[in-house]
Amino acid sequence: MTLPPVLEAQLESLLHTVHPQELRESASHLSKRYRSGQSTSAPRSATAMEALGYAATRMPATFGAVFQALSAVRLALPDFAPRSLLDVGSGPGTALWAALEQFPSITQMTALEREPAMRDLGSKLTAAAPDALRQARWLDQAMEQSPVTPHDLIIAAYVIGELSPELARAQTAALWAAAQGVLVIVEPGTPDGFDRIRRLREELILAGARVAAPCPHDTACPMPDGDWCHFAQRIQRTRRHRQLKGAESPFEDEKFSYIAVTRHELKSRPSRVLRHPRIESGRITLSLCGVGGLSTQRVTRKDADFKDARKTRWGETFPPERT
Repeated sequence: MTLPPVLEAQLESLLHTVHPQELRESASHLSKRYRSGQSTSAPRSATAMEALGYAATRMPATFGAVFQALSAVRLALPDFAPRSLLDVGSGPGTALWAALEQFPSITQMTALEREPAMRDLGSKLTAAAPDALRQARWLDQAMEQSPVTPHDLIIAAYVIGELSPELARAQTAALWAAAQGVLVIVEPGTPDGFDRIRRLREELILAGARVAAPCPHDTACPMPDGDWCHFAQRIQRTRRHRQLKGAESPFEDEKFSYIAVTRHELKSRPSRVLRHPRIESGRITLSLCGVGGLSTQRVTRKDADFKDARKTRWGETFPPERT
């Protein structure tokens, strides 16, 4: 997984305009902040340098997580073709890019972002982008500051965790009320991140939402105490990305939890793979969440779906959904 070429080229051109040491210091500060668990969202009162450091270090991972969540939505709802998108807590607009990659039908984009430096960077990054991105409306407001207007698709990525539990519930209810088609919430793939997702999932179902992904049902989450439902997206690091993070590995794995709910009817909801499949000689073992709860399925060479099992990855459905 990499950023779209147009976005990566524009980001690289902006990174060339700043001194490498300044950028490394900003990136190091943000990396320490992320590892400490303080936040994965854009920094408050960000300077232009912090905004650029955030984009350089966190944009690829955030893009990958949102892209994978929206890919699951697209498979669950093959006829869903949103025209309007609202991205709350947009930062430099990462989710806007991911959404347009998955849903080219989008023509109207609105980004809510309280930080001027993030809004300015987001606008600069879309200089050579498709029309929908270049014409996006950037609104100077936080998610909780005003009523949310209706949109076909609403995304809240790595922002709910910044709110108190009470405010998170209230704002999620407001987002759902405004979501005419689908609401997607993404949080870090940690026990705390999953706990937020699980609690909001319960309230959204009570409000009449249908779960499009990742859950294959609308019943109580079967995940036992001490465990958490999360997924991973492997991100390819550029040379500059490795330098800023002081890392040698050519990739990183972004772990995330998410919930996507819809007002549309769902044609089918196959089981979701919750762990890396265990591959042994002539046998593949899958950890699944299905309509009946958690289960383990062993697929052997004799089974008709063995080839599908060999191709199935953590986070995908089984049997696989076809586009």
